[in-house]
Amino acid sequence: MVAVDSIKEGKRLIASHSLSAKIRFLFLVDKVVFNVLNDLWQEDLNDSHTYCSGALMLQSELPGDRKGKKFMVGDSTLMADKFKLGTYYLDDMYFLELTVYLSLPSPWLCADWGKTGIVSCSIVVVFCLCIFVLLFWNNRKKDNDDEAADPDDFVIRISENKYQIGGVLFDEEACTLTFGDQSVVRCSMQPYKLLSAFVHAKSHFLSNK
Repeated sequence: MVAVDSIKEGKRLIASHSLSAKIRFLFLVDKVVFNVLNDLWQEDLNDSHTYCSGALMLQSELPGDRKGKKFMVGDSTLMADKFKLGTYYLDDMYFLELTVYLSLPSPWLCADWGKTGIVSCSIVVVFCLCIFVLLFWNNRKKDNDDEAADPDDFVIRISENKYQIGGVLFDEEACTLTFGDQSVVRCSMQPYKLLSAFVHAKSHFLSNK
């Protein structure tokens, strides 16, 4: 019992006993007071918390009222657990239980876009995204260039027995290599076999088979 009272004590909105008694009397006399309380709260939300909306539910268990009363004002669609802000007490006898529901807007609407800090962070984020896109595009372009480098582009068949391999002319019949300075070198048997196999291999790829 002491623990329960301690929890309720922490949820009291009004500490003054005399003021609590007056509030209890007002709610006992007329429920219009509850509507006024909601109107004042909604005005405060509109002034200091733009885009927020709320709802209130009052559970009254005043002396002499066995059934109790329940009043609801504000946006009724907010009366769900996910919008529940908390439950409080308006009096020191814990007869008036007030449940508050509050819907918060998207952070994009709450942000003050005129502040220098937010603008600076936005610029940094955009700049980082641009760098990432440029790096991705550059790597992709490099991969495409590597794929485009077909081995067939480096081996060109000049005639039936002559092949241009880069800047060197290979004469398969004469077993010679002619370089760019027109110097001619005769191939020994081992290099000749490798070059001959290279120019005739599929995609000019030599395997161990």
